Amino acid sequence: MYYVNHTTHTDGGAGEMKLLINEHDPMVRQYLSGRAEELGVRVTFTGDDDELHDALDGELPDCVVLDASSSASAEAALPLWQQLRQDPGTSEIPILLYASSSRWQTVAEAAATDSPVSAFLPRPFTTDALVDAAQRLARA
Repeated sequence: MYYVNHTTHTDGGAGEMKLLINEHDPMVRQYLSGRAEELGVRVTFTGDDDELHDALDGELPDCVVLDASSSASAEAALPLWQQLRQDPGTSEIPILLYASSSRWQTVAEAAATDSPVSAFLPRPFTTDALVDAAQRLARA
């Protein structure tokens, strides 16, 4: 696990990278999708755990990006990042966790330290920093 430096910046060479981002907020989706497309990254968004699991039944992404606040719902027996690690079909996919609000920052940091989350992206972050972190995880 590592923390992603805020100053990282991709060189635009993302190529055919495929990201699966579980984000329910349409404003955040719009913010992330425009720049990611410019960088040559194919992004698939899901809005909840069920949609994410359905998306993982198809072509697997190079990296899964999760918002800690929407991935650790009270209804789920396990946070989504732990579910993905325990599933043999998704256990090897890198997971990048971020916190969309300050109240979830501590949860995300703890999850990245004490669980199989590959990296934690502190807020605020840019789309470039997210793509850069996902590229590094996919190459690791």
